[in-house]
Amino acid sequence: SNTISDLRIKTYLQGASLNPNIGEETLMRDDLRVLGYLPTTSPYIDGLTCNPSVFNAGGTSGSGVIDDDIVDWVWIELRDSNDNTAILASKSALLQRDGDIVDVDGLSSLSFDFTSGNYYIVLNHRNHLGIMTATSIVLNESTTIVDFTDGSINTFGSNAESILPNGSLALWTGDANGDG
Repeated sequence: SNTISDLRIKTYLQGASLNPNIGEETLMRDDLRVLGYLPTTSPYIDGLTCNPSVFNAGGTSGSGVIDDDIVDWVWIELRDSNDNTAILASKSALLQRDGDIVDVDGLSSLSFDFTSGNYYIVLNHRNHLGIMTATSIVLNESTTIVDFTDGSINTFGSNAESILPNGSLALWTGDANGDG
C-alpha cells in the first residue's frame, strides 16, 4: 500500500473573495489573520495545531509572498469511491490567499497516511457550503491537482459553487446563525 502524497487542492471562499483589497483582486481578503483572530488550533475535530508564524508572509519562512498568507482553516475528506457518504480519511488544512490549500506548516501540499486508490474529495469550511467531486479521483504517491476554482473539476450536485465577479468558482458563503 502506498501513501497518498502531494495532494494539491485549490478553492476560493466566496465571503473572503467579495470586495477584494484594491490591487489584490485575485486574492482573498485575510481579515481574520490581519486582526489576529485565526486560531493556532484547528476548529475541526482533529484539533491539529500550527505555529502562529505560518499565518504571516508565506508560512514558516516568514519571507514568502502575500499570496501565501493564511485566510483560514478548512476540512478535507477522502470518501469511498463506491459510497460517497463513507468518510475514510479526513484532516484539517490551511487555506492561502491565492486559494491553495496547504498542510499545517503553511507551505507543504497535503498527504494522507492512507492507501492509494480512487476517492471522492470533499472540501468543507465552517462558514461556507462544502463541495465534493462529482466522481472519484485517483490518489497515490504522485502529484494530484484538484482545482475547484476553474471549472476543471466537476462537483457533486448542480450549482454547487458560486461564480465570483472575476469568473472563478468559490464555495458559497452562508449565514449560519441567521444574524445577517
